[in-house]
Amino acid sequence: MKINYQVKGEGVSLILLHGWGGSISSLAPLQDQLSDLGFQVFNLDLPGFGQSTMSKEEMTISDYVEFLANYINRLNIYKPVIVGHSFGGQVAMAFAIKNPLVASRLVLINASGLNPRNGMKKTSMLIVAKIFGAVLSIPPFSIIKGISRKLFYKFIVRESDYAKAGNMKSTMKNILAKNLDQEIEKIEEDTLIIWGEKDSQTPLWMGKLLSEKIKNSRLEIIENATHGLPIKQPELVANLIYTYIKA
Repeated sequence: MKINYQVKGEGVSLILLHGWGGSISSLAPLQDQLSDLGFQVFNLDLPGFGQSTMSKEEMTISDYVEFLANYINRLNIYKPVIVGHSFGGQVAMAFAIKNPLVASRLVLINASGLNPRNGMKKTSMLIVAKIFGAVLSIPPFSIIKGISRKLFYKFIVRESDYAKAGNMKSTMKNILAKNLDQEIEKIEEDTLIIWGEKDSQTPLWMGKLLSEKIKNSRLEIIENATHGLPIKQPELVANLIYTYIKA
């Protein structure tokens, strides 16, 4: 199993976990900002993304938790602050639930892992998607199946991650099937929750729920920010993390 990672800076150790479909490059500007602020920052490709390979053909959230535990042990990282964006936030929370107080703190940025409130909509969309796929398998429609499928997920379902998952589809299904709603109260670490006000992928109510359920937490809502907050505004996010850790 090959794991691609970069380490920059010195000081308190931070581990950056990118979102689904991301890689080292996604959070590289945030890593630069944080290392300049006096932290030792580990930035890595999670298994199956970027240049990192998977330990098995398909993985579950438990596999990613085990991977992170092994990564921390192998590099002898003492009491790291785990910073997770989107899917990376889900991994961070699942890790903290399974391995209490191994991390010193958590920073959750637009984290996934909660049960969405639009379950009926998703079920309806899956039915439509199956019908849509069946129709496009019939000639002459089959010649436009590829481009039509991409447009369907982008403009109708408005969730393109699954369409772009490639050989990670089984892993993505496993991740989506695991919700942490009933377990997040077990998180003991001090937690900073950073959320984009205009996030449509992991809506603001999720950040508020995490803030209610994680007893040692505080929520920072960024006005007009969207799901790509740490990618689009790395300096702002880095300063929030700096203030949080140094307070």
